[in-house]
Amino acid sequence: MNALRELCGLLEQEAWQNFRVEETVLYPLLKQRCPELRKSLGRLCEEHEIILQKLKEFRAELVHFNANGESRRVQPLGEELASLLRCHGSHEADEILPLLQEYAEKSQ
Repeated sequence: MNALRELCGLLEQEAWQNFRVEETVLYPLLKQRCPELRKSLGRLCEEHEIILQKLKEFRAELVHFNANGESRRVQPLGEELASLLRCHGSHEADEILPLLQEYAEKSQ
């Protein structure tokens, strides 16, 4: 479980950095150029908050397990976190990536 806790901390740090760049660089640019995406981008930002919160909860459960040997909610939280990450990735792939590809093609 120590390796899982370490992995969770790394994932939390990487997610936070990735989300920060998206929210401070990419999303403002997309809002400016594609105002119709405002609602989708808002939802993606909300997903970021939910994912980061679930990562914290998951890490806390791993710490509890290491201290007490009780897994309590480790597996359900891990499954929920994996589902949230898959859904978020799908939303980005379906809604954001096509626009980025379109802009890249126009700029060539």
